[in-house]
Amino acid sequence: MSQNSTLRRLAELAGAISIVLSLVFVGLELRQANNLAEAEGVRSINEMLADLNIARMTDAGLNELIVRASQSDKLDETHGFTAAQRTQLISYFSVWLTYGEASWKYYERGIIDFDQHEDGLSILCFTFSRSPAVIEVWQSFDGYIAEQLVSDVEARCPPLTSIE
Repeated sequence: MSQNSTLRRLAELAGAISIVLSLVFVGLELRQANNLAEAEGVRSINEMLADLNIARMTDAGLNELIVRASQSDKLDETHGFTAAQRTQLISYFSVWLTYGEASWKYYERGIIDFDQHEDGLSILCFTFSRSPAVIEVWQSFDGYIAEQLVSDVEARCPPLTSIE
């Protein structure tokens, strides 16, 4: 074997090793980027929950509207709701459902733990299982949220008749 042949094989081996090492590096970078994206997602759903709670605590009109909706059979004019109020309620509920969907997806992927997911579901139960009007709004979003979330909430939330 000539010296050129040996050097060429060593260069090829060094090249192959460097390719493998760079692939490992790229894999580690991708994993780190995924972890950062997941952490940002969890932060955003926690921020969404905080914003919902702050809105309800600081906006007396919204809070009164939610209480009225929870005690009503329908969200229509005959039950005292204007089109603007219905739109406000539907917007509020859609943010809740977006939160619930994100919570479910992160729980399913193992990003958040069971307790965090259950906290979200208990809030959804409290928000959505109080009246036929609220349930009607919730069910109108059925195609919008994850199918599994719907069945999970339905399975965990007490039926209307059991709520005093």
